[in-house]
Amino acid sequence: MTEKFSFIASPPRFVPPPGSCDSHIHVFGPAKNYPHVEGRTYTPPDALPEDAMTMLRTLGMERVVLVQPSIYGTDNSRMLDAMATFGEMARGVAVVADDVGKMELERLHAAGVRGLRLNVESVRAGEIEELTRRMSLLARSIRDLNWHLELHVGPHLLEALVPVVERLPVDVVFDHMAKIPADDVVGHPGLAAVKRMLGTGRCWVKLSGAYRVSRKGGKYTEVAQLARSLVETNPDRMVWGSDWPHTPPHGHEPVLEGEITPFRKLDTGRLLDLLMDWVPDERVRKHILVDNPARLYDFD
Repeated sequence: MTEKFSFIASPPRFVPPPGSCDSHIHVFGPAKNYPHVEGRTYTPPDALPEDAMTMLRTLGMERVVLVQPSIYGTDNSRMLDAMATFGEMARGVAVVADDVGKMELERLHAAGVRGLRLNVESVRAGEIEELTRRMSLLARSIRDLNWHLELHVGPHLLEALVPVVERLPVDVVFDHMAKIPADDVVGHPGLAAVKRMLGTGRCWVKLSGAYRVSRKGGKYTEVAQLARSLVETNPDRMVWGSDWPHTPPHGHEPVLEGEITPFRKLDTGRLLDLLMDWVPDERVRKHILVDNPARLYDFD
């Protein structure tokens, strides 16, 4: 039986505008219904659709984007079933095999999927040449669907990705502020690379995972400089995500069978509050919470 985890979500200190979207969450479990892949790098407790809905309502989010986590590989069943539960308020970002067929992509599109994720952080996936090949292949497959590619990559790859992104026929979204370390943001080559890509109008960044780019934790004060720099570069290409349920720190080595790693004990409402500091302009904040995700994820 999977361990039950206690989630924390306090009401935010501001009222999100109507149509606000949490652009990055995951759902997990029950494991007996949705098996994990072998060789995974963590095994989480359950984080069920009803848990997610409670969090979204507390935060005042009316739309949500579910992102396929690495522990399910290319089996998107858990995500798709949750999307069906949420209905029209939900969109998804799937993970597929490189040789995915047109019929499967059309099935995913009908279910609300609007992007494909390449995770080069949680699984072993080779270096830039292999990533470039996969990006180009998948981009051709999804071009006519008007989807995007979502990248979860380390900051050491960002400079090399600039020419790749510039010639792709689809938009590219970087998870978690492109994983640029917030305490080393000044002069970091990855930040300059992302700014260049943002200038093309084909690149997006998720203002999510403050705890993933911070080494200090707490109030994440050093993350503000990174977030503000990204927003100032192109506010029309920013979306916000809670990264709920805050998956545990993990490396690249497989976990032992039966070993459950709890989620991080973070207050999701306090993470949304960070956006007030990063984006004090209420009009720009509305773009990030409402208008931008509506365009990127094809909400009506």
